[in-house]
Amino acid sequence: MKSISLANELAGNSYPGRGIVIGKSADGKYAVTAYFIMGRSENSRNRVFEPIDGGIRTVAADPAKLEDPHLIIYNAVLTLRETTVVTNGDQTDTIARFMNGNLFPGYSFEAALATRTYEDDAPNFTPRISGVVDMRRGGYKLSIVKSDEGNAESVQRQTFDYPQPVAGEGHFISTYVKNGAPIPSFTGEPLRVAIDTNDADKFADKLWASLNENNKVSLFVRSIELETGASFNHVPFDGAASALTAVLGGHVDAVTCSAAEAASNIASGELKVLAVANTERLEAYPDVPTFQEVGVDLTIVALRGLCVNKDPPDDVKKALCDGFEKVINSDACREKIEAANMTYMPLNAQETNDILDSMSGNFEKIINAYLNSAN
Repeated sequence: MKSISLANELAGNSYPGRGIVIGKSADGKYAVTAYFIMGRSENSRNRVFEPIDGGIRTVAADPAKLEDPHLIIYNAVLTLRETTVVTNGDQTDTIARFMNGNLFPGYSFEAALATRTYEDDAPNFTPRISGVVDMRRGGYKLSIVKSDEGNAESVQRQTFDYPQPVAGEGHFISTYVKNGAPIPSFTGEPLRVAIDTNDADKFADKLWASLNENNKVSLFVRSIELETGASFNHVPFDGAASALTAVLGGHVDAVTCSAAEAASNIASGELKVLAVANTERLEAYPDVPTFQEVGVDLTIVALRGLCVNKDPPDDVKKALCDGFEKVINSDACREKIEAANMTYMPLNAQETNDILDSMSGNFEKIINAYLNSAN
């Protein structure tokens, strides 16, 4: 089935209620999540999105006009480690509680929603729609909990799993099919929609413009870079010793350093190695994957070498190179390096320069990412 234009779909629908869109950007590098609110009554329209740590919540635009908060004031988006949760009600907190508690691993989303039913706003019995996004790989799930065509005695729960989404596509689910009295609940599978841009702002503008002018209330759009799936605060240290002290004391969450510098803390169980930035796994930690293996395009080799002035005399340069190569190719040097949990990789001058040149792009990527986050 070919993906459809979400803008065209919404432009012809005056009241789909609340809606969730999740998918991948056109280039496949970003997970895209959107949530919009529409309202017909004054109480339903009296709300706006307010940023909170890792997400948003709904609040009354005018507290003096707030009539009944229990279905319109809630956390709409939360970030849980590597997962974004988005819903149209307080089931956001239910999902967060199950996931944070690691209840029913792999099925926390479904298990959490098994404890909830549709909203108690008869005769509409507004469905609860929910979504979760893997912020590293981009896979996602959508769910709807609704009544059986308005029958309050029967609840229906449906979950749709998209573990391998396609670039440039997503899925859309809403609370209602269209306006009515009572309002008919969404039916069938989520709509397969096109996400034909990499620009979150353009996607948001197009989505907002397609919603009915008289009924639209608020819109939230999040774009998540899938290479890492997270944003980081960079904390500089003078060296590995002070950085390791900070992570051991719980002052920072993670640190990058050489395996040799953290070897004693790893051996004692105080620290856990998540991944190595080497081209291959380390012999000392054969079960620890490289960054490349977990989907992060980053390789950094910590080199130890001998440097001299830019243009030494040829005879001095030759004597140093010959002597240094003799040392690094010796069994004693190899044993000492491997005993320190470092990778033994003897290189001559030209090979060293070639590796440094190939690594420059990685350092440029890291520096630019830090400068962008600092701005």
